[in-house]
Amino acid sequence: MYTRRLRSMSSSQGIIIGGKGPRKYLCNDCSRTFALKASLLRHKAYECNKDRQSQDEYDNKARKSKKKHVCIRCNRVYAFFTSLWRHQKYECGVEPKFICPICKGRFAQKSNLDRHVRSKH
Repeated sequence: MYTRRLRSMSSSQGIIIGGKGPRKYLCNDCSRTFALKASLLRHKAYECNKDRQSQDEYDNKARKSKKKHVCIRCNRVYAFFTSLWRHQKYECGVEPKFICPICKGRFAQKSNLDRHVRSKH
């Protein structure tokens, strides 16, 4: 029979709580539990950690590590093959066809123009 036990991890990661179900990872700051260690670490980086600079560093490292698909024409890098495919088919070497009516900024995709108008104007 499996007995319940508590095992300490480093203070920044929390505690593993064992039991009959899946092991849980406990946040030391807010007492939320997570089934996966990665979920706890993401929670600590985004929700419990109030230091914005370290969040930005975490985002930049994650972004850099995931980008691996390179356009052979312009050397732009994408995290997903489908993003590279879309870029090569609709954007690379093509003059942007969506123009901001306010500042005359040019965009290859309408969704980018819409986001630009919402955030800048």
